[in-house]
Amino acid sequence: MAENDAKKDGAPQAAAPAEKTAPTSAPAGEAKAAGEKKARPAPSPLMAAALLVGMVIGSASAAPKAPAAEKTAAGEKAEKSCEYTVDNPLIVNVYQTQERRYLSVKPVFVLTGDTILEKVKTNQAELQHILIGILKGKTLDQLDDPDAANVLGREIQAPANAKLDLDQGITRVYFTQFVVQ
Repeated sequence: MAENDAKKDGAPQAAAPAEKTAPTSAPAGEAKAAGEKKARPAPSPLMAAALLVGMVIGSASAAPKAPAAEKTAAGEKAEKSCEYTVDNPLIVNVYQTQERRYLSVKPVFVLTGDTILEKVKTNQAELQHILIGILKGKTLDQLDDPDAANVLGREIQAPANAKLDLDQGITRVYFTQFVVQ
């Protein structure tokens, strides 16, 4: 209460800023005055950073999405990207395990458009042959790496594009199933 009287008299105060002082509790049986407010601590830098990241992500997801087919610089329409999933999992023996270990994967190919999708469907057997050739050469150490699925996806992309003459039609390869047994 003496601090409030000093504020009314206009006397300078030597108290620390409100963010750093701990709120004092009134003695038992004494209620807080109606005009007093409890001091709130300042938000931590980590909380402020998390709030900023949340706002950026929220604004990015709320941004209008580009239409599926856009005009390119030449004026023709670009095709909407699509995916092709291999129907059945591919199962191969893991290299140098005397056929006691195997790898089972279900790859998904991200394609640049419907024309590439038709070409991939037409050459499905050849695409699976390429996959089996790459997968059966992988050792257990290579497959036990936490990033093995991403590495394999990148390794499959270029040969598949080249063999099927797709000119970068496969933009990404990822796996919905990746099991080493």
